[in-house]
Amino acid sequence: MTAGELAAAARGFMRGGVKPDAQVKIYARGIGPIWPRAVALLGRQALEQGLDDLWAAVAPRVRGASLKAQLLCLGEFVPDEDLVSRLRHAWHGLSHACHHQVYELSPTEAELSTWLDAVDRLVTHDPIRK
Repeated sequence: MTAGELAAAARGFMRGGVKPDAQVKIYARGIGPIWPRAVALLGRQALEQGLDDLWAAVAPRVRGASLKAQLLCLGEFVPDEDLVSRLRHAWHGLSHACHHQVYELSPTEAELSTWLDAVDRLVTHDPIRK
């Protein structure tokens, strides 16, 4: 799946289900309290795929670095400081949500939506035009 398709699937989970043509065919609200974690996982995958696509276009050697290193380098290749900040925040929030402890609360729908907004901006970012 592309980064855009993963982000769309995450948004579908937040709406209570995914489109019938999506590869993920689980109705999120029907899987109980784990739906926020499913959204976080899809969102993180979309963000990581989007970063991989960005690096393929502008700096292929960065693709092999850790995600933390890629996020540190991001400001040098994406001039939009707000986008860079939002992507870093989104990756940390989504990662934390994916590696939860049983005593922690799931991310809220508002948090997930904010993180997915950043992912959407990355997916639609044109690295060539900057």
